[in-house]
Order: sequence, then structure tokens, then C-alpha cells
Amino acid sequence: MAQNDIEAGLPQTIRDFFRASNAHRTEDLLACFADNGEVLDDGGRYEGRDMIRAWSGQNYIGARVHAEPIGMEPREGEWAVQVDITGDYPGGPYRFWFCFTLDQGRISKLEIMEVSA
Repeated sequence: MAQNDIEAGLPQTIRDFFRASNAHRTEDLLACFADNGEVLDDGGRYEGRDMIRAWSGQNYIGARVHAEPIGMEPREGEWAVQVDITGDYPGGPYRFWFCFTLDQGRISKLEIMEVSA
């Protein structure tokens, strides 16, 4: 499946999330989240836009991330997107699952998990 096909199959909020990620636009990224949205990443839990902003500034947009969706997998109640990640990270590139839960058109939960080899 081509990247454009993958993105076309995603809800607008998730497409906006990846565009904001790759443009390094923190405010646009935060606008994708519900007020009480949360990110689960690398053993941490970041709830609410202030904590998500801090997480992103240190670990995501602050690391000059580039996120390329390469696949999707249907899962009950969420959008699971397989993503290749590059940026200012040691090693890499890395492959992760970005598992989005949406509520009223906004991300209520994003869980990021490394793809097992």
C-alpha cells in the first residue's frame, strides 16, 4: 500500500497529526488532541496538552522527528498505524505502532510501541 493510500484511509485528525509532526508545528500537533488527551510512550504517560507539549518538545518534535506511515492494521476501537521514524535519535530509523483512539474527532489516546522484530 502506498503512503498516500495509507494516509487517505485515515481520519482527518490523524492525517493532521502526521502533517504537524513532519512540519515540526507543535501547536498544530496539540490541536489534534482532546483537552484531556494522553500519550503513552517509552514507559511514560503524558496527560493533557501541557504534558503532551513537554513530551513532544523533548522526545518528538524537539527531536526533529519525521514520521512516515507505512501501514495500517484494523484493531477494535482504535486506528493502528505502522510508522517509520527518523530524526535526532541515536541509531534508527525506527519502526513503531502509533495506536490512536479518537473521541469526537480528537485524539483521546495515542500509544506508541516499538514494532517487534
